[in-house]
Amino acid sequence: MRKFIILFVLFTRIFTVNGQQSPNSAAQSWVDSVFRTLSGDEKIAQLMVIRMSAIDQAISKGVLHENTANRYKSRLTVAFNVVKAKAAK
Repeated sequence: MRKFIILFVLFTRIFTVNGQQSPNSAAQSWVDSVFRTLSGDEKIAQLMVIRMSAIDQAISKGVLHENTANRYKSRLTVAFNVVKAKAAK
């Protein structure tokens, strides 16, 4: 459960800009309503997809070196698999 909370905090960081919520509140409330209907595993998977996309965007903009980004994505995938394996038990 602790890893789930850590992963959730890491993933939700991409939804904020400089510590503030995004300006489009209607879209955000729709996303929140859909997100609430997902199961725990589906939530983690969706957040992982979003995070991977953010890492890919950082590569394309030159913010992250490709090898560094691949290392981040690899670690994220390992953490996801660990949480998924523990949830299956």
